[in-house]
Amino acid sequence: MLETLACIEHGDMAHARAAARAIDEAGLRHQVAVLYRAIGRYADGEAKAASATLVAAHERLRQQGDLVNAYIAGYYGSAALAELGALREAMTLAEATARLADRNGWRGPVTRSLAQEAML
Repeated sequence: MLETLACIEHGDMAHARAAARAIDEAGLRHQVAVLYRAIGRYADGEAKAASATLVAAHERLRQQGDLVNAYIAGYYGSAALAELGALREAMTLAEATARLADRNGWRGPVTRSLAQEAML
């Protein structure tokens, strides 16, 4: 899963798509696989197709206690919403994502989330 995200961050979309397809799809791993595929769609320029999946993944993963992946879903989900012009929803999700990171003492993600909020 992290391989998928690393490839996306480096612009290697072919490798990112291949890595996302290789993720085991049982139980929670299935939900996380759906998340990473949605991040890939967003990175491929499909913000509209990815945004609903990312927003839903943020809430579902947070409720299940997978806070790292919930943070990741919120981060990319708020970016996708902003790209679509849904700025109020994007800001709400970015704030929730920053609070999630802050409550868990994640300094780097808090800074990144706050910076993203400022850009919205």
